Amino acid sequence: LVRTFDAGGTVEGCVADDENAYLFLSEENVGIWRYGAEPGAGTAHVLVDSSAGGGFLTADVEGLTIYYAAGGGGYLLASSQGNSTFSAYQRAAPHAHLLTFQIAANSALGIDAVTGTDGIDVTNRGLGSAFPDGVFVAQDDVNPGGNQDFKVVSWPAIAAAANPPLLIDNSYDVNDTGCATAGSTFRNGTGVNPSILANLQAPVLGSVWSSSLDCAGHSPGSALLFCFSAPWSGLVLPVGEVLVDLSSAYLFTLSAPHTGNVVTFSAPVPPNLLLCGVHLSLQGVVLGAPGPTLSNAIDLVLGG
Repeated sequence: LVRTFDAGGTVEGCVADDENAYLFLSEENVGIWRYGAEPGAGTAHVLVDSSAGGGFLTADVEGLTIYYAAGGGGYLLASSQGNSTFSAYQRAAPHAHLLTFQIAANSALGIDAVTGTDGIDVTNRGLGSAFPDGVFVAQDDVNPGGNQDFKVVSWPAIAAAANPPLLIDNSYDVNDTGCATAGSTFRNGTGVNPSILANLQAPVLGSVWSSSLDCAGHSPGSALLFCFSAPWSGLVLPVGEVLVDLSSAYLFTLSAPHTGNVVTFSAPVPPNLLLCGVHLSLQGVVLGAPGPTLSNAIDLVLGG
């Protein structure tokens, strides 16, 4: 134990700003306080906004969360439970109030409005094709005929409600997770393989990756794409040079019919951050007279 202190009344939410060493606390009947986050910071604190009158909050003040952006940008967001609103403030001191918003009902989708929120969270990072520019999540305490649940709103919808609009920065990674930039490398070993495998799209997490295999010079047959976890070269067979390590982890095979044309292969890349930086090696095979031939290889790096 390195530190204890009494915040006064009931504390409903807290969040630490990792870059500025701030600790924000929501005292439900008073407002939002900013403390120092380090163990030796003591009890000195600053009132960011009030729920006791004269501020933008209505008691109880509940959840707090931080939207991070590059260059010290971003926002502190708070749940004002007393009037079912949310407020956004500059993350940097003096934490100017920028926006108060509500999450209204979406009658077209049969989703009710958000009321009485306790906890909230936000991320600036893309979460797949549904939320490529970040997302805000709020607990909703009442749903007609149902249990409490969580409502999910794309960050751009909130950012556009402010004047001027709030930042949208889906590339900044405050946690330095080191998610690699998605990329591909063309590799053809000794160059004996005549069929051309081309990368058409970077393998970005949450997207659909695609490639093409040129089957020219072959009668109708099948086009195959094999994926292994590691590259290789040097083994030359009558069908061409093997450019993937067949002893490494086998991942998948894609196939499609061809008539001597260019065939396109597509595969979803899961929106899983654990896949950041994963390397894959792929090689194509064209079947059909005058006989099977191997293509060049493509080495992929999964990432953002």
